[in-house]
This record gives sequence, C-alpha cells and structure tokens, in this order.
Amino acid sequence: MSEKVRTIEWEMMDKRKFIPLNLAGSFALTASAYPFSLVKTRLQVQHGLENYGGAFDAFVKIAKYEGIRGFYKGFLVSCFGLISGTGYIMTYEAMRSFLSKRGIEDSSTRGFIAGGIAALIGRTFANPLEIVTQRMMIMGQRKGINDFVKIPENVIRIKVDKRNALRAILSVISSMAKADGIKGFYRGFFMSLTTTVPAGALWWFFYHNYQGNSFYYTLIVSKGAKEYGKLVREDALTCL
Repeated sequence: MSEKVRTIEWEMMDKRKFIPLNLAGSFALTASAYPFSLVKTRLQVQHGLENYGGAFDAFVKIAKYEGIRGFYKGFLVSCFGLISGTGYIMTYEAMRSFLSKRGIEDSSTRGFIAGGIAALIGRTFANPLEIVTQRMMIMGQRKGINDFVKIPENVIRIKVDKRNALRAILSVISSMAKADGIKGFYRGFFMSLTTTVPAGALWWFFYHNYQGNSFYYTLIVSKGAKEYGKLVREDALTCL
C-alpha cells in the first residue's frame, strides 16, 4: 500500500494547472462578491442617508440609474489583485519549502512563519490596488438619471478621464500620485498589517495543527477497525 500524503507540498504541485485554476477560482469569487463590496464602500463614505437609505436602497438605485456596470466600477483594478492573491499562495508554499530545507520539519511551525511572511508581502502589493479600487467605486454615483452625486473634496481629490475604463484608472493613479505621493497608496497599510499578518500566521498554524491531529486520529481509527475486522474473521473461522 502506498504511503498516505498528509500535506501537498510545493514540489508536488503541477504549477501549470495550479496557477491558472487558482486565478480562475479567484476571479469567479471576486466577480460574485464585488457588487456587495461596492455597495458597502458607498454606504461607508456617504453622510447620513443622503444618497442611499440602506443596502437594499443602494442596490435598487445603482441598478436603476447606473445599470449593471455601476456594480463593477473599479473591477478592472481589483482583477490585478487576483495576481496578488495567487502570489500570496505561491509565496506561502515556497516559504514552507524553504523552511523545510532549512531543517524546520514541524508543519504547524512552518505554516505560522510562512503564513505571516506571505500575508506581509501580499498586503504590500494589495494595498495600493485596494485604495485605487475604492476610489473608483465611489465615482460616478447617481441618484437620478442625470443627477450625479457630488463627492466631497476631502474624500476624493482627483480629476478623472472618463472616456474609457483604462483612462479612468490611469487618471486616478496619476492624480493620487500628484496629490499625496506614494504614501497615498498606502493609507491604512500598517493598521492592516496588525490584522492580516497575525491572521495569516495563526490561520495556517491552526490549519496544519488540526490537519495533523485529524490525520493521526483517522489513522488510529482506521487501524483499529482493521484489527477489529481481523478478530471477527478469526472468530468466524474458529466457529466453522
């Protein structure tokens, strides 16, 4: 009988399948959740109930006045974040492999270290994309057919070229860079690290810890069942 594999390591993966399938799965998940994220962002930046009376009202008004495209403003930018997400997984797996070669064999420990490092690197690339995406989300809001919502100057200090999506994205990035420099793309970055890095480290630590305990429990139960079956067969033969 072949030996059971507890954890699929980086060297065992077929990268030609893993990377495109990971991107495809992430794209499907992002596309389905994006409208909810957009509505949440708009509700967070409005003053009181001046534009939307709540989540349901926001969905109705966006669908009525902006159409389906209204739910996907900034989506193109967030798609670049899919690369960041895949990079997170690849960094995690590569770091686990690196730690294993350096003599750290405990799976939970490797998961803790690799998870924290991957979260740090992933957040470094994801933060600018999220900032730009959020700016795109709140632009072009309407509360009537020709009644655009005026965004306060302190919320979004940019001029946007609206001729097409790519021009709009580039004008947002350019305006942000001129107004705030590189720090404008990293607002809230260090506060994000206080949650994402510990969460990444602890999640993978407990995942591998639970996986190990579950594996051995299943092995013990499986062996116990086999031994019990062997005794039953022996008793049956004795009776014959």
